[in-house]
Amino acid sequence: MQLNVIKGPTETDIVAHYIRARAELHSIGNETATLDLGTAICSQALSRLHDANQMVMARVPANASVEALWDEVATHFRERGTACLKCTFTPVATDQEKRPLIDLLQSNQWYESTTDVLLLRRASVEITDSHRVISARAAIKQYEVFAHAAAASVEPQLGEVAMLRLDDPRWDALVAIVDGRIVARAGVLSMGEIGLIENVRVLDDCRGKGFGKAVMQHAIDLCARSQFKHVILGCDAENTKALTLYTRLGFDKVGESVSWFDPATRS
Repeated sequence: MQLNVIKGPTETDIVAHYIRARAELHSIGNETATLDLGTAICSQALSRLHDANQMVMARVPANASVEALWDEVATHFRERGTACLKCTFTPVATDQEKRPLIDLLQSNQWYESTTDVLLLRRASVEITDSHRVISARAAIKQYEVFAHAAAASVEPQLGEVAMLRLDDPRWDALVAIVDGRIVARAGVLSMGEIGLIENVRVLDDCRGKGFGKAVMQHAIDLCARSQFKHVILGCDAENTKALTLYTRLGFDKVGESVSWFDPATRS
């Protein structure tokens, strides 16, 4: 199905949409709260996951004490039996609204990581029939096996998160199946006029066989049928293979999302 790509938002708008959409995704099943620094997402049950325990849309208000702001964050998470492991600034924050916190985080050995934010610019979806792609909800038992296998080499708690998200009607996971085994996944989060493609994953022993392309094609087709005006996704700036695939499918880089991570999260 052809997707009508709507022009209009600035690059800053798209990055902001991306950050908000990911925050919405990671808030599924977790607690959220508005603090003076930004929005807190936290989960004692998923205490090892930085995406489940983070600050988003952060900025330091004028004349505020960054130490007091960070103390509020630390107290908020500590009272819930966990700790803040990640911080992402709002893309409209000025250097003056970021620098004090960046300096504080760096003094505590937090490290910076950049994600390329991509927008679907030109989409003519051509679904191939070489791979069977269906909704994860239609193969729930196989998907549970896949989710935990895909998470094992990264963080086992991610398997629990994958299953939890299926309970949210805004989230659709599409999976490629070969001989009754799920080998690849791509998810789509519905955010009004925006579709966020996330959690694209191919099992290690199945890479290079077109499964990633297949689930991405179906994800884009789902976005077209949902009539989203904007389709966005993020990719590690160093993942050249994935970036090449996304470019071929019609995505262009429009900006970057920069996050800061607690040193305990470094692999």
